[in-house]
Amino acid sequence: MSDRKSSARQAHRVVKTVSVIDALATSLRERIIEGGLEPGLPLPEPSLAKEYNVARPTMRAAIQQLTYKGLLYREANKSAVVPLLAFDDILDLFRTRRLVESEAIRIVVREQAGLSFVEQAVVRLEQIHPDARWSTVVEADLLVHRNLIAASRSPRLQRLFASIEDEIRLAIAQLRLAYHGSSHLAQEHRELLTVIKSGAETVAVQRLEEHLDRAIADLTGPQSSGRSPDRERQISAKQ
Repeated sequence: MSDRKSSARQAHRVVKTVSVIDALATSLRERIIEGGLEPGLPLPEPSLAKEYNVARPTMRAAIQQLTYKGLLYREANKSAVVPLLAFDDILDLFRTRRLVESEAIRIVVREQAGLSFVEQAVVRLEQIHPDARWSTVVEADLLVHRNLIAASRSPRLQRLFASIEDEIRLAIAQLRLAYHGSSHLAQEHRELLTVIKSGAETVAVQRLEEHLDRAIADLTGPQSSGRSPDRERQISAKQ
């Protein structure tokens, strides 16, 4: 009997309560990633609060949470908007990714760290159904990179990556126009993991950089609307 009571107490301890604010933030995050909330359009608190049947202060807190994470942008006395990443934003975000993830790869290769969780994440990405929601693809993509950084066993690298995760989500969300499904993403991640497992540090870092460079090209290419006016002029000058 005592064993059963102990097991019951342990089961209760692992239950995670999600606040209304967190639930709202999660719902808004999914809508942003799926393209349901378009970049640049105002998101008035009153209408969102009415839509979700919550008080305005509750909705305001959820919006503030996403603003802090970079998924929303808000100026004083104005409604929040989903930002459209400009050319300079994309370069800065992926420059930060390059610093964090390339160092994680160097550590993993040099210390021959275990990669079982990275392998599981790549398999999960490979098994995604072609008709899956784009938010599912985004989370599977992020899981590969998150587990790779976790394999370095560097708490600081993990914290740095966590601080830009939502902006990465926003960037990948804007890649919907460049990808017709998850198979191409899965192939890129499989190739990256294969090189890391081979122990070729320089080649592995180079493969990561190529992977990130392709994402930058897709985000700023003709199919993307995330280009800055300066970038547009540069492209026009070359044509």
